[in-house]
Amino acid sequence: MAEHSDVSSAATDDYDISDNSLTLFDTSTIIRPYMYELMAEVNVRDDRSAQHVEENSSTRLDNLDWCKCGGRCQILPTIRECVCCREVTVVDAKCLKAVFEFGLEERLQCITQHSGFQCVSLNKFVLQTAWFQYRQQYDTPFDGPDHERYRHTAYRQLARWCWGFLGKSVRVVLSACAVSCIRAHFPPPGPEENAVYIGHQY
Repeated sequence: MAEHSDVSSAATDDYDISDNSLTLFDTSTIIRPYMYELMAEVNVRDDRSAQHVEENSSTRLDNLDWCKCGGRCQILPTIRECVCCREVTVVDAKCLKAVFEFGLEERLQCITQHSGFQCVSLNKFVLQTAWFQYRQQYDTPFDGPDHERYRHTAYRQLARWCWGFLGKSVRVVLSACAVSCIRAHFPPPGPEENAVYIGHQY
């Protein structure tokens, strides 16, 4: 016992405890919420899709003529949400890049055909893991029934996969085909015709 107290007193003799510059914690290394999420300085809204939607806005809620990915899109409640993956530059680039990455003979028609989409946004184990990360990162994460949580996490995963880092409170419109595919994989219980979905609040 005496040896231990001698060692601890010898260790404190090296430091001047009265010196105010000595702190117990280095405050520059404390992790704070959003510490690594910078505010986005660029407009992440895709000009090509925004311009196209505005030009054809009158017909977007009436028919699917705007769908360029082989009829995988569905009409969603608002004009802003009625956009095809082929109209969004960063999403369309994922389909084009797959040709070179996987040695495909032709480009994918839709982002929902991409193996990355299926892994990132439809795999329940990946979504469960992403949900735990989301809960850990944010104080008040979205919470709800499993089907809602899977959809919410799948949308977040899709945005992260396609756009990468967006920044705090930056939102992007996801393509109707991807949203429809995610909804089909994680539907609410009950008959499909009774399903009510609440779109993202931009």
